[in-house]
Amino acid sequence: TAPSAVDGLEVTVHHLPVFDDADPAAQATTHVGLVPVYDHIVDERGAQLVDAIRVIIAADDDDAVLVHCTAGKDRTGLVVAFALAAAGVDRDDVVADYAATAENLRGEWSDAMTAVFEQRGIELTAGMVELITESPAEVLEALLERIDREHGSISAYLLAHGLTPTELERLTAVIIDPAATAV
Repeated sequence: TAPSAVDGLEVTVHHLPVFDDADPAAQATTHVGLVPVYDHIVDERGAQLVDAIRVIIAADDDDAVLVHCTAGKDRTGLVVAFALAAAGVDRDDVVADYAATAENLRGEWSDAMTAVFEQRGIELTAGMVELITESPAEVLEALLERIDREHGSISAYLLAHGLTPTELERLTAVIIDPAATAV
């Protein structure tokens, strides 16, 4: 693996692939655009989302958890959004957190990702550019609404994919700081 900023630190890495092929160029050409990618994750990878959320749940009270993927926006964005939503965080805050990612991807990172596609001779369509550089609030909002229609809630979706009620309670305890919510 490549050198890492966490080398030498006391860090446990959990490699939990959501896609069979983690190559972003391959994914972009298979599922062009955010909506098809997110639909694929929700339809086909619910158990993997639950596995990632279990890592958050398992954190000791004094530990931090960093969730990340290649860009830190799609797989990471869904894991974090689903964890926050299931823990009871206000939906507007969940969506705003997700959408803030796009600003962090501008410039050098975005240029490097588009260069990967160009080096492989892959023509960048508008859907592919969106897939690798954007995190529009309306895409996550539509996905959350779809899950609400089909499952009743994010919590129900996660429970249907293997999360237990006890784990759901622990997720809320891990994410929500009671002192911050006290009135």
